[in-house]
Amino acid sequence: MKKWIAVICAAALMLSVTGCGQTKEASVKQLVNEELSGEITVSCYDTMSYKDLLELAAKSFEAKNPGTKINVEAFGPMPEIKTMEDGDTSIIVMSTGDDPQERSEYISKINTELMSGEGADVLAMDILPYYKYVDGGQLENLQAYMDADDNFCMEDYRKNIMDALKFRGGQYVIPMDYCFEYIACDSSLFSEKEQQSLQQGTTFTYEQLMKAAEEPFERVNAESVEPKRMFGAFAYSTMLTSMFQEMFLQDYGDYIDIDNKKVNLTDGRFTKLLKSLKKYNDNNYLKQNSDSSGDSPDDVEITIEDFNEAKEEQFFYKVKSHFSFLTEALKEAGFKNVMGFGDMDAGNEDHDKTLGLLANENGDIHFNFSQAYGINANSDNKALSWSFVKYLMSEEIQSNLEFSSMGLPVNNAARLEKAKIDITGSSFDPEINQKGDQEGVLTESQQIALDSYVKKIEELSDELNYYPIQDDTIDQMVNNEVPHYFDGSKSAEEVAKTLQEKIELYLNE
Repeated sequence: MKKWIAVICAAALMLSVTGCGQTKEASVKQLVNEELSGEITVSCYDTMSYKDLLELAAKSFEAKNPGTKINVEAFGPMPEIKTMEDGDTSIIVMSTGDDPQERSEYISKINTELMSGEGADVLAMDILPYYKYVDGGQLENLQAYMDADDNFCMEDYRKNIMDALKFRGGQYVIPMDYCFEYIACDSSLFSEKEQQSLQQGTTFTYEQLMKAAEEPFERVNAESVEPKRMFGAFAYSTMLTSMFQEMFLQDYGDYIDIDNKKVNLTDGRFTKLLKSLKKYNDNNYLKQNSDSSGDSPDDVEITIEDFNEAKEEQFFYKVKSHFSFLTEALKEAGFKNVMGFGDMDAGNEDHDKTLGLLANENGDIHFNFSQAYGINANSDNKALSWSFVKYLMSEEIQSNLEFSSMGLPVNNAARLEKAKIDITGSSFDPEINQKGDQEGVLTESQQIALDSYVKKIEELSDELNYYPIQDDTIDQMVNNEVPHYFDGSKSAEEVAKTLQEKIELYLNE
């Protein structure tokens, strides 16, 4: 008798679980078709990337959906902007004014709110540890919303970018855009044979690049008065381009496996990375701190003279942002004196040739994003939250000029539309007609430049496949500890051991 009772109970349990699954699926389908009303709050930290665009999108959404209200909360400091004049040229230097303590306080605030079942309805995931919220059941799986919404079509978006941000089999975070870097070489520093050898590949590891440049580095510097570095980056810096940060990020998931709460910093690979960077620096492969005070490069204020001098330096390789393709395209379209988009470390670009993408030994090709969102599982208005997130993904918003300072739109149509706008220069000067001539037709030179730009962007974007799960608190631990190796106060092994213990403790709290 007891056996039959057990079987009946088990069967009832199975029916109950199945019923719950069907109910949830049906409820999401019903939710995405609800009439929109009420209000929600969107919370973000990075005001430089989010605030203006979010407020613009909120007003536009409210106008299209009477009876709704979108509140935008931004907590990060506004950027500090300094303009330097050099004859007829204005150089704008923008500093985020970011404070690690303020970041930490914001993360703690959001953590506390979510754990108590409260918090904003929609969360910008720029610095938040979303993996914790997924494991805690505090984020909605938006894959269910995308599947249930007849007005959402995955073919309208870059699927490889979306897929790379999946976690635990679900889409808890939706990126609005993406950014990537590629490798170029200064062709004037390599022989024709050396260039041909390099151009046989399409992806490169840092180790491959260093090895390929050893011979030309010795040859060129033996004949040069001014030193030619392999890369225009410091070995370590918290604010400027840093080889440590670039190389560490390439294998972030191997060093710190957040998904499985495993830390691998004392198995020899991390110490090898630190020692390799020290060797590269000692061999003058990397940018040197020229400040006579010996201060960290982070403490040296950049002047107009520094900027002009930096633009003339020659490097064997450049790690360049996808924005550099736009610089090239604008020059092709006839714009004069077009300067790079903040790529001060690129140095002299007169002889640059694109090589391909950076990859790690596993073939992972990293990308980043400036905007991504998740929905609070405890939101009282998930229908409105989903509808607003979907609106942020729309062609209308992602091709807007306010989006121009962000990365490449994840919306395919918006990415092409934004490319057209950028090629005319209207992203940088709103007075310029956004479509070329008055009938909305691009000039011949603009069309040629656009085709070339789009081809490069799309071909390289197809290869992007890796976005490691990161944690801002862990990154701050690394940023606080690694300088002890480069200033000589700790050995590589001591730094690795300290970080191993701290990060393990944090992940298992």
